[in-house]
Amino acid sequence: MTKKKLAESRGYSEESDFRYFLTDREIKILDSIEDLTARTIDADDMEPVDAVQHAVSSMRAVAMFCG
Repeated sequence: MTKKKLAESRGYSEESDFRYFLTDREIKILDSIEDLTARTIDADDMEPVDAVQHAVSSMRAVAMFCG
């Protein structure tokens, strides 16, 4: 979900610091996605949007096995 959609779904303005409104679990997930995205960009010279999609897909795959 994009920042804009997340903000809208929770009734916040897009400009607000939306991390303040996330749960601890959501922040950990977001941090993991951001970390994997950055490492993928560096290691594989991947475009940022593609790297985010890869990170999200990878996190979903891990979640399937770790339930």
